[in-house]
Amino acid sequence: MKARAGFGLLLMLLGASCSTLPHDVHAASDGAPLSSGVTIALDDPVPAAPPRLAYRLTSFFNEMLSWSPLRRHPRLADADDASLNCLTAAVYYEARSEPEDGQRAVAQVVLNRVGRPSFARSVCGVVHQRSAAGGGCQFDFVCDGAQGRRRESGAWATALRIARRALGGETYDPIGSATFYHTTAVAPDWSRHFVRVATIGAHIFYRTRA
Repeated sequence: MKARAGFGLLLMLLGASCSTLPHDVHAASDGAPLSSGVTIALDDPVPAAPPRLAYRLTSFFNEMLSWSPLRRHPRLADADDASLNCLTAAVYYEARSEPEDGQRAVAQVVLNRVGRPSFARSVCGVVHQRSAAGGGCQFDFVCDGAQGRRRESGAWATALRIARRALGGETYDPIGSATFYHTTAVAPDWSRHFVRVATIGAHIFYRTRA
């Protein structure tokens, strides 16, 4: 009986302590600091009394039950789908005839560019970015009409898998931080200004000088 009475008294004290503001907290008429250390401007309302303990506990548990780490904002989901589609297109049109290592390398170049000072801040922005000189496309397939032609379903499925893994955090270490590449069939002038990193399949990859 004494234990129950003591527990009941404790609940009453907690409820009373949460139902009113301390007696020394009052709004100042000139916006001066309150005795509690809080400053209220002239047009601000006096802070409402804190909710009772039972209400606060109920709200806390309701919030915990409704939280889910898998819940995403619809716009973020759309952005993820767009990024996947853009990266898949880059892998497919740039390297579908390459072994998977070559396709992984192309995917990593795209992701290495995202957010760099000279490039766009999103995957799709990088893929569709125009070159500074002449306004041509960074990736030829964006401008040459290749996307209007029928796709090979098997090659597209492979590119999709590689792009999804790359966006999920998988990296291809042999090219490191490379942000440029060209085919072995050409020798562009710009390549002299970068550090050659690796040759993967039919592509040579470069990174900027430190």
